[in-house]
Amino acid sequence: MIDFVGAQIVKPTDTLSVDFTICVLALIGMLLTGCVADDPPELAFDMIELTGLVGERVAINPAEVVSIREPREKGRAVHPHANCIISTTDGKFISVIEECTEVERRLEHAH
Repeated sequence: MIDFVGAQIVKPTDTLSVDFTICVLALIGMLLTGCVADDPPELAFDMIELTGLVGERVAINPAEVVSIREPREKGRAVHPHANCIISTTDGKFISVIEECTEVERRLEHAH
């Protein structure tokens, strides 16, 4: 199989080269037909800003929040300043000093 890429002749010798050639040709076709926008779309996330346990700013993507809960007990397992624990889709837990009612309010306003 021989494909033309620009002014060069490309003769793919393996599957990877064939796949790459097909992708390049598809991209060239999209550019020639105007299927690709001049400016890429902007990705916007409505992040909410909360306060971490030592006063640092914590930005959280509301779309990644699975649940929020108050700590069961403070002390040994939970930092004494933690007022709300946020669970995210990647399995992380983020402790913040804001009360869960405030976190819930900010999450609702971000959507």
